[in-house]
Amino acid sequence: MLSTFLGFGGRIGRLSYFLLTLALAALLTFVIFAMIIGLALSFGVRHSGGEIPPRLLATILVVTMPIYGWFTLTLMAKRFRDIGWDPFVVIVGWGSIAVLDICVAVYVPRFATAHDSQTAFGLMLNLVMLACLLFWPSTEDDVTPMTTAPPRPTRVEALSMQGGAGAPIRASFGRR
Repeated sequence: MLSTFLGFGGRIGRLSYFLLTLALAALLTFVIFAMIIGLALSFGVRHSGGEIPPRLLATILVVTMPIYGWFTLTLMAKRFRDIGWDPFVVIVGWGSIAVLDICVAVYVPRFATAHDSQTAFGLMLNLVMLACLLFWPSTEDDVTPMTTAPPRPTRVEALSMQGGAGAPIRASFGRR
């Protein structure tokens, strides 16, 4: 199971990608809340007015975000490979366009959306890439456990494998 999250090799189907992404988000949410509660109690937040210090939240995010980013990148790489695209090219290209989009949104504010961190183009690109990850079918060159088995050969193909379409089929009825 850990090889699913730690390595960039292999493939995963649409349903596996969706379920693993949900499980990863739920697990990380639980870990972050547990860290906040544990660290807040150990640092005596109850005595300081009940607010969690911003440095504590920043520390928690610095610890958890690289782990979440790594796991997300490995899942995306496996899914892109299952689609039939080169994961390195797609992820680096997507990231480059996202950084360029953020720069445009910051330096040309009239193109920014309501959140001021991306443009409408960047938003649409992210939605299209998410839709590709979730809905684009797997390539047909390899049968993975999450896909269906290849179709059975037709009668003509079965006859050609037995010796040709004109070869007689010998059948016997009863005992000899």
